[in-house]
Amino acid sequence: MKKLGYNLKRIKRRNKSIAVYNVLAGIYDYKCALCGWSLPYITPNGKKQKQGGCDFHHIVPFADGGEETPQNLILLCPNCHKRADVGLIPQSELYYNIRLSKDICRLKREHKLLRQKETILNN
Repeated sequence: MKKLGYNLKRIKRRNKSIAVYNVLAGIYDYKCALCGWSLPYITPNGKKQKQGGCDFHHIVPFADGGEETPQNLILLCPNCHKRADVGLIPQSELYYNIRLSKDICRLKREHKLLRQKETILNN
């Protein structure tokens, strides 16, 4: 057998949780947490869907023990993702934007509930 250039024992297997990814994508509204960029997807019948075009970035890299949890994942566009990978965006800024995005999501949810209550009271 031909020897490979890396140690097979060091390869970690990911246990990706699709549910976590879907919930987080919804929290970020399928947009980059830093610049707000997204790529809409148009279905063959012309319907616009939220697709994003963004990827999840592990703030603490998976290879360094970073987990697949909402506290360690942030949705980034390809440009911001590359900048984060090479260290041009500090971890502190990424953690700050995780909190900010979750706060915005909470406020949107609370606003929606208030509007629902107002509608009920006005009827």
